[in-house]
Amino acid sequence: MVNSKSDKEKVSKKFPVVKKASIPATLKLIPHGQTARYSCRDMLLSSVYSTISRMRQKGDTDYSVTALINGGEEFEITRK
Repeated sequence: MVNSKSDKEKVSKKFPVVKKASIPATLKLIPHGQTARYSCRDMLLSSVYSTISRMRQKGDTDYSVTALINGGEEFEITRK
C-alpha cells in the first residue's frame, strides 16, 4: 500500500471508515492536523469532494484532499 519510507512518515495511520454512516461522520474522525489515507473503494472521491465543499459552506473545519496515490486508487485527506 505504501511504497516508500517518506510516504510512511507522511501518513501517521489509517483512520477507519465509518460503515453505514455519512462521509461527514467519517471525516470528523480525523484529528486536527492529521492526514488519513482511504481507498477509492471505501469512499467515492467525487462524493468526498462534494462533502468537503458543503462542509466549507457551513463553516466546518477545513479539509483538503492532498494527494492521489497508486494511480488514483487511494487518496489522502488532511484536516487543518
